[in-house]
Amino acid sequence: MDKRRVVELLERFEKIEEEKSNKSPNIYMALEITANSYGIFYHYIYVRDTAAKKSFVCCIKGYSSGMATDEVETYDDVLNVLRGLQNV
Repeated sequence: MDKRRVVELLERFEKIEEEKSNKSPNIYMALEITANSYGIFYHYIYVRDTAAKKSFVCCIKGYSSGMATDEVETYDDVLNVLRGLQNV
């Protein structure tokens, strides 16, 4: 497994968390990383808005994801996906 890429992924997630800061205490995000014995890893971010009672799964753009379809790079991207769910 390319540990450098995993560390980069963690740093990108941390940056998104820093953008979130205390602005949105009702939004919870959790990063899940899964690695297999072949050294391949996948990830997704579970996002839940407790106020709107909406949740979704996304991934960080540029990193492998086995299940997420929405790709995000910033916290604003996360909010845009969430707004799209609220309009449904």
